[in-house]
Amino acid sequence: MDTKTGYSPVLTRNISLKSPIVTTYLASKCYVPSLYAVIFISLICLYRIYFHPLSKYPGPILAKVTNLYAGYHAWRGDVHTDILKCHERYGKVIRYSPERLLFNTAESVSDIYSHRSNVLKSKVYHALSAQAPNSLTLRDKALHGKRRRVISQAFSENTLRSFEPKVIEKIHQLSDTMVEVPQETDKSSREWSDSKDMGHCFDHLTFDIMTDVLFSARFNTIGDLKYRYAMTAIEESNVRLGVLVQAPELRRRKLQPLLFPQALKARYMFAMFIRKVLGERLKPSKEDRKDVFSFVQQAKDPDTGNSLDITELSTETATLIIAGSDTTSTSMAATLHYLSFSPLAYRKAAEEVRRCFTNLEEIRMGPLLNSCTGSAKIPEALRMSPPGGGPLWREVYKGGALINGMHIQEGVDVAVGIHSIHHNPEYFPEPYRYNPDRWLKTINGTEELKKMRSAYMPFGLGPRSCVGKPLALVELMLTMATFLWQFDFRASNRDEVAWADGTMAAEQFHLKDHVTGQKDGPLIEFRLRDLSGNWE
Repeated sequence: MDTKTGYSPVLTRNISLKSPIVTTYLASKCYVPSLYAVIFISLICLYRIYFHPLSKYPGPILAKVTNLYAGYHAWRGDVHTDILKCHERYGKVIRYSPERLLFNTAESVSDIYSHRSNVLKSKVYHALSAQAPNSLTLRDKALHGKRRRVISQAFSENTLRSFEPKVIEKIHQLSDTMVEVPQETDKSSREWSDSKDMGHCFDHLTFDIMTDVLFSARFNTIGDLKYRYAMTAIEESNVRLGVLVQAPELRRRKLQPLLFPQALKARYMFAMFIRKVLGERLKPSKEDRKDVFSFVQQAKDPDTGNSLDITELSTETATLIIAGSDTTSTSMAATLHYLSFSPLAYRKAAEEVRRCFTNLEEIRMGPLLNSCTGSAKIPEALRMSPPGGGPLWREVYKGGALINGMHIQEGVDVAVGIHSIHHNPEYFPEPYRYNPDRWLKTINGTEELKKMRSAYMPFGLGPRSCVGKPLALVELMLTMATFLWQFDFRASNRDEVAWADGTMAAEQFHLKDHVTGQKDGPLIEFRLRDLSGNWE
């Protein structure tokens, strides 16, 4: 018997392997398994579309069949805007993957993210800390609560006041680079500076602040190129992580080098950076270093009583660097963008800050700073361009959960898209219009404000909200107050006629969503302000 054809040698002597008999036979050997595969995949698709327990919920057909639909949009960086488009097309509740539902109501925000919610952190977040769980990814509520209570001490008001000198030092270091006055020129010169990419400038500022506040380390990326690679590594690595959160089946080791070669290199570079930072911080020192790391070191396993090991310390601090620097810089960039394209809001904000403070040294933490900078301009910028605009997935726990008046069965992932709820006209009329006054009680009244706040979640909500939110807001308010007091600034490409007559309207500050928001710009020009108080 011929092993290639299955025929006897007598018959195959005069039969070429290219003959119709042989090629038909060999083709049939491949056709049958391929046919079975097609039938199997088709049956899975039919089940997920028509017979799955979530089949009654509307959504994109491809999303009902596979997580790769969401994974594709995560790779493109537009998962947050695609979710909004899906809600606009399909309604308040949509199916965004075979086992996931998205909601777009304030009631759902409370049902999913409040302390009473019967949900756990979704398993998909394991992609963010493959080596060891951290405070962002821990699923066990008791364990997460104990670790969070320790880490949150690092962001109390008293601790933040101890960090304030470091924060202000970095802000002044950056502001000194905005307007460069040659030595032979009069210091009072008020020429406009060259155009500056403030997205990058704020990346350097917040990275320097976070590494100093976290580790008492000074990398000076504001003035030195040496360590800026770490920020680039974070951005490139986050592309991969964003995809894996939406499509966890792509975590297979053999696939990742093919799909994310650059991101894996970036992950390695950032891991080496963290190892270097930890190595330096763990060295004995005569100084009493009061930084966030000293609080993280106090966290203990509730079962064993052991402190965090080096791997756990690494993942915890890496998360704090990424979340604390990237999201804060994006919030700063968004706020500056909207002010620089909104003549009335810009002038009002500058007048408020310059009326509250007579010099830079007065700009410090406290109620005065909050009232001058945080009342409306910052919340509206974070509404329009939240630094993390995608869905925060939660897994429904045993017994199911009542969400938006509907019983959702155990094991289903549920979420609210932050960008989507922030642009829901039911809560925010004219959602694409930058309108800081919407947050003023004198404009909208108590009930309207309460309604808006129920759908507002730029830092998340409930027990899993951003632990570093207090520090982020302090950085944001101190930076905006400093820039508004010290400089006039303008968008490099603004329409001067529309600006002068007050008719210019700010366009959306577009972000790419790769776990956190990635940005280009804004491009801004600065000049020292006229201390006489005159406006030009």
